[in-house]
Order: sequence, then structure tokens, then C-alpha cells
Amino acid sequence: INVQRYSSEISTLRRIELRASLGLPETDFIFFHLGPLEIESGALDSVFAFKNLLQSNPSFHGKARLCFCGTGSAGADIRQSVVEMDLDDHVYFLNPNGEGLKEIPGNQFSSIISVCDAVIHGPIAPVNGNALKFLDSTYDVMCALSSDIIIISNGNNWIGEWVGRFYKTFSSGSIHSLARLMQETIEKQDKVTN
Repeated sequence: INVQRYSSEISTLRRIELRASLGLPETDFIFFHLGPLEIESGALDSVFAFKNLLQSNPSFHGKARLCFCGTGSAGADIRQSVVEMDLDDHVYFLNPNGEGLKEIPGNQFSSIISVCDAVIHGPIAPVNGNALKFLDSTYDVMCALSSDIIIISNGNNWIGEWVGRFYKTFSSGSIHSLARLMQETIEKQDKVTN
């Protein structure tokens, strides 16, 4: 293993390079919603929670961003909601299969996660012991942990329960709970990271 490849210095340089190529200011706090653009993945909840965060904290305008990277059947609805809520300047959609981002090869979530400050992990709660839809985000969560990225989770499924032992959790399906945790993550970033 080339340990230098995972050094904090190289990670910092890579982060600055990727943010610049995506047009994301280095000073902004960026939340990354983990999962496909599906209603079940909580993607729309993240948009509403983010809107709630900006309404409750006007000082975060122009300083906080929400990023999605993926596709899904609800992608058009989620994009439309972003436009209707006037969040165009604060919410980014990155296509992992797009040709426009030569800095991010293919479906490399590890590169995209390194750009962000916090990952929103919202796996679907099982019903009667049966998952509604299987979303294995273990790899993505491990990428975030290896890049020293904060993870906030709804605590569902085994990975959410495991993450909940080390980080704070929000109430699944509650945009107010998620918005409160987003605010706390920004305001107490050093403490949460520690």
C-alpha cells in the first residue's frame, strides 16, 4: 500500500483541486447526500431539510451547499423541487456517468466524498424485518471515514446503527431533525469531527 497516497497533505491538495474544478468555494460547508435520487432514499427530505436550515440560519446563505451525485427515478422531481424552492445556487447535481468531469473518473464516489464536509446517510428502515429497497452504502461510508468526513445518519440498518455509535443521528423522515443536525454539524464542526 502506498501510504503517501492517503496522506492528509495529498488529500487536502486533491480536495482543493476538485472543488476548484467543480466551482465550489473552499470556504463553503458542503453536505453530500449519499444514495440514489429516489424518494425512498430520503433525497427529497434532504432538500427540504436544507431549505429549513437556510431559512432558520440566514448567515448560512452562500456558505452552505448540498450536493447529490447519482441518478434515479425521482431525479426530475427532486431537481424541480430545488428550482421551486429557489435553491439553484445552493444545490449541486453531479452525474457520476457524465463526460464533463474529467477530474472524477467514472463512478468514483471516494473522490466526490473527499470534496464534502459531511455525508448524509439515510438508509431505508426495514418493514416487518424486510428492507423496502436494498441500498448498500458501506463502501461510501468507509470512503467518508477514511477521508475524515463527518457522517450524519438516520441510524437505520446495520451501517446506520454502527455510524450512530460514533456520530449523531437524526430521526428518519423528519426534515426538522435533519436540519437541526445539519446546523449543529456546521456550528460544531471541530467538536463533531473530534
